[in-house]
Amino acid sequence: MAGHVDAQRRCNEELYKTGCTLLDCGQKCFQRHNEKSGTCVQNREMTGYACVCVWTCGILAASTSWRAKAGK
Repeated sequence: MAGHVDAQRRCNEELYKTGCTLLDCGQKCFQRHNEKSGTCVQNREMTGYACVCVWTCGILAASTSWRAKAGK
């Protein structure tokens, strides 16, 4: 018996590296990806906050077999 799993694939994009405000970031991410997904995170240089969008960009399909996992 094989099971089938559909999982959502998530993508991310950094829009700009500094000067992030939650409202602006959220609006820009929605305009680009049609999902409310913008958030401000500290940038790598630790000099400010970057705007990062995270959105559903597709579906990953995987078939799994419980017998293969059990070693049978």
